[in-house]
Amino acid sequence: MSATGVSDAGLFAIDSLTALETLHVGDTAITSDCAGSLGKLPALRDLLLWRTKIDDRLMPTLGALRGLRALDLGTTRVTSRGVAR
Repeated sequence: MSATGVSDAGLFAIDSLTALETLHVGDTAITSDCAGSLGKLPALRDLLLWRTKIDDRLMPTLGALRGLRALDLGTTRVTSRGVAR
């Protein structure tokens, strides 16, 4: 779904896909408001969020995704302080 018009509303629609392992939503309108949806995807292993409007508010949710092995936060509003949480 990278480089598409997907937004937080699009992620709300997939939060029931609990076995989803890969999600690429870079270069979209996703914000940290999608935290509730991402938190419902415990099988995520590969998550690309580059060039989105996410910020430090999403970090606790991402930290709880214990199976996450690949994460791209390039060109987002996430700071080093947020990553340290």
